[in-house]
This record gives sequence, C-alpha cells and structure tokens, in this order.
Amino acid sequence: MYRKLLTIILIVFLIFSVIQAAPLVKQDKLTNIDEGDDDDDDDPIDGNDDIESKEQEYESKGFWQSFEVESKGKLTVESRVFEEDHDNTTEDIGLGLYSRLELKITNGPLAMEFRGVSRVNEYDQSRNIIYIEEAWLGVDFFIFNLRAGYQLFNWTATEAFHPADILNSRNFDSNIENFEKLGEPTISLITNIKSAEFSLYYMPTYQVPFFQGPSSRLAIFKPPAGSKGGSFLMVDKNGNISDDDFGDQFAFRYKQSIAGLDLGIHGVYHTTRDQILIAVNPLTNTISPIFQRVVRAGGTLQWALDGLISKAEVGYSKFDKLKNSVTAKYKTPNETGLVDLEATKDHTTIALGFEYGWDVFRGGQLTALLEGQHLVGLSKFQRANLSAFQSDVLIGVRLALNDISDKTLLISSIIDTERKKEFLLNLSYSQRLNDTWSISLGARRVIAPQKGTTPIGLEILDEANQYYINLTRSF
Repeated sequence: MYRKLLTIILIVFLIFSVIQAAPLVKQDKLTNIDEGDDDDDDDPIDGNDDIESKEQEYESKGFWQSFEVESKGKLTVESRVFEEDHDNTTEDIGLGLYSRLELKITNGPLAMEFRGVSRVNEYDQSRNIIYIEEAWLGVDFFIFNLRAGYQLFNWTATEAFHPADILNSRNFDSNIENFEKLGEPTISLITNIKSAEFSLYYMPTYQVPFFQGPSSRLAIFKPPAGSKGGSFLMVDKNGNISDDDFGDQFAFRYKQSIAGLDLGIHGVYHTTRDQILIAVNPLTNTISPIFQRVVRAGGTLQWALDGLISKAEVGYSKFDKLKNSVTAKYKTPNETGLVDLEATKDHTTIALGFEYGWDVFRGGQLTALLEGQHLVGLSKFQRANLSAFQSDVLIGVRLALNDISDKTLLISSIIDTERKKEFLLNLSYSQRLNDTWSISLGARRVIAPQKGTTPIGLEILDEANQYYINLTRSF
C-alpha cells in the first residue's frame, strides 16, 4: 500500500515541479547556446537570431499561450480467416475495428504525449482490448530529459528475434515474432552528449500482458479441461509468491553511434513477463501465470557497411530463486495452496542477423534477410519449453518499390534447426491507396506437429494458418 501512495505522491510532485520550473527552464533554454554540432537536430537553439526570435515569441505569447498541439490517428478494419481446425470451442473468423489515437502537446522544454489503442472484434469477444502505448509528461532541463508515465521502448536491432527488447509487456494476441507492445509505467531520466545517450529508468509497478481467450486460434495459454484460469501472481524480491502488482524495478541503457556503428548496452532488474512460470493450485484447480524477478544484461549492435547491415542482440538472464528452493507457498485473498515450482534456469540468448540490399527498378530496393537465434545454457527440452524460437533461423526477402504508393512485399520463413518439422511461413503485401487510405494483406502458415504428450513452443500454434486483409484510414 505504501508503494502505491509513494508513487502517486511522486507523480503529483513531478507535475507540480514541472509547472513551477517551466518558465525558468524556458528562460535557461533561451539564454544558453549549445556549443556542440550546429547541425544536431536535438539542438533547440541555433544562433543569436533564434534566441531573439524565441524571446520575442515568448514575450508576445506568454507561457500558457505557447502550447503547440499535434494529433493523428488511424482506423483499421481487420479481417482474418483461419483454416478449419474442427474444434467448436475456437473461432476461425475474425472481423474487427482497430483504432489508434496519438496526441502531442509541447511548450518549449515541456512535452506531453498520449497514444492509445483499442480493438473490437465482432466474432471473438476475447480479442476486445483497450491499452495505452504512451501517456507521459516530460521536461527538458540542462542536458537532461525527464519523463513520467506510460512509455514504449525499442531495444532491438533484428527483424524477428528480440532477446534485448525486454522492458514492455506484450499483447499476445498478435504475431508471435513481433508481439504488440503495451506501455510500461516508468520514470525515465535521459541525457545526450554528442553521439552518446545514457538513460536511467525506475518502474514502481508492472503492466500485465494481454492473454487471448481460449476461443482464439492464437491462444498460447489454455487451461486444461476441468481447470480454470487463476489470478496473475509474481515472485517478490524475497522469493515469495504474491498477488501484489507493485515492486521496485530498475534499468539503465547506454547508446553510442560511431561511423555507421550503433551500439546499445543495458542492465535491468525487473519482473519479467516474457518467460512465465505456470502454477497449479490443487485445492482450487486453478492455473495461474507467475511472473519472475530477474537480473538481465545485454545489448544490441547494428553496423552498416557498403550495403551490408550486420545486426546482433544478446541477453543474459539470471532469475531470483524461489523461497525454499523448489517448493514455495503462496497465499492470496482467494487462493491458498502448495505449488511445486522451480525458477527458470539462468541462460543467455543470442541473435545474429544480416541484411543486404540491391537497387532495382526505378528507385526500388530488394533486400535479403538472414537471422538466427539460439538459447545457450539450457537443455534441448528446456529451450523448447521456454521459447518458440529456441534455435531458429529466419530467411526472407523484402521488395520495396519506394514509389508513390509505397508498395512493399515481404516473404519469410522461420525454420527450427533443432526440432523436426517446425516452420513459420509468412507472406505479406502493403501499399497506400491514396493520401489517407492504405491496405495490407497476407497469409501465415504454422507447421509444428506435436511430438510429446503436451504441446510446447511453436507446437501450440500448429496449423493456425490464417489469411488476412486490413483496410486503414489515417487522419
């Protein structure tokens, strides 16, 4: 309870501090010239003329009259059809409306941003969702940027495998190789010095991921017959299992760009939502996802050289041990029971990728894609049980015509190099129809027959073959 109160007080304090400090920060921005690169896009001041013009603007308008507001959004009619699976409990047809609204408000060093998403499905009500991607208040002061609220993070360099992109929760009702991200409640402090960026993050709570209902063909979490889904649980810093959704989490990231080389290094201590334990309560016959505490370190690398782009992502995970080692007790307001659990084994995930492009047609580009991912430090069974892409290779080709309609065709295949007969095939095409309308369509095929008594990894989605077409209006 005290953490919730502390978080509320901290956010309120930040808001009032920003409001009180804004005129001073504004004046500081107007009276200090960045001595760095004059061509730096991040430099808000460029010479005495700009200072004088901004002073005149500020004096003529005043603080409260200087706000600038930008908004945009899109509405998408989504339709998809799955091949028949002869299961009356699942829904093979999907027709829904996806919407995204974005709002930006700026005033000198002050900034606010909101981006929200909703999806309503006619045939499968379990797909209905409303979530926030971004909703934060920020202020620039000296060489720092301070933000508080829901934020999205992009810590990735590769196309399909993302062992370093770990901060945000996901919407699991989306493509398995690129799940949609949910905004994470975060307080961030960022500073830029020349080509380097250093960031600190504090997360007082965590965003619960969105799981599909059992009627979805893409459901990755289905309670067995006769059981029911329980509440979300977490492992706290003492190794106990709890239903508390508050817990201190910390992260840092360092980014550096040097002569075509982009490097990122991070360290995180948080409640993970991408590697989940499953708890079985024998007294209530409920099955609950358990989010573990984990220390993570890793980074990203991207290097462009003569048309070849080399990419790499690395992530090491060290999980907190559960109390009493293998067996842990948990007690929540509605559940009491004994659960046999064992923390996920520490391991490292490595992803490598390459892109090479050729100029084709009139301004178009043909790009060959090659990527691979492997989990190190686990047995073959442990790897397959932990990730659908535990030892996989992606081979693909993308054709972008770069014309007025922005026509793009992508063909790719993800192949398991360790387990037989596991493939994910993808074909997609998109283009603009005019200034406001665009269309995308494609097909996906999953081949991963079950090899044991219980499906694991990509086997959960075996034969979830689908065809889709989306029509989008942007505004």
